[in-house]
Amino acid sequence: MQKKRPRSKGGSNSGSEAAPTTQAEGGRRVRVRSRLVAGVAVVGITAIAAGTPAVLAASSDLTDSQHLVTLAELNQQAISLAHSLADERDEVTVYIAGGREGEPGNRGARVDQQVDEIREAAPADLLRDLSTIPSLRRDAISGKGTALEAHRAYSEVIAKLHGLADELARSTPPRAADATRTPQ
Repeated sequence: MQKKRPRSKGGSNSGSEAAPTTQAEGGRRVRVRSRLVAGVAVVGITAIAAGTPAVLAASSDLTDSQHLVTLAELNQQAISLAHSLADERDEVTVYIAGGREGEPGNRGARVDQQVDEIREAAPADLLRDLSTIPSLRRDAISGKGTALEAHRAYSEVIAKLHGLADELARSTPPRAADATRTPQ
């Protein structure tokens, strides 16, 4: 193993003619440093430019996923309301078919509470349909219409609530649909 650099026959360092002056040495350092900084900057800018589409795609996916979560929560409330409304519909239909004798069921309070809960997140067209529930109930109990008419009127509102589930199914991207399927 050699500890010293080999010298040329003239006694100076091999590979250099004369020792550079301090000014040239400092200038050389600045030039090398500038090139190094420029090289690192170019690589950094290239990496950022290459990653930008991926970041934008991830941001778009995040926005879509948040919309789906909101729609799924609304769908859960709508399905629960649809079940409660179906129970009220069945109760009112039995009440009308029985000649409107006795007291109608008391499921209306639960339906009204669920309508109030869903009201802030529901779309405008669904809100219009939900606003008809008190008049449906009033008409059915007061003696206007038959059991079949009351059943149909309630069923129309229930179908609109189920329409939210259809919208969720249509807007679910394939990447999310695979995760929601049950294993076979």
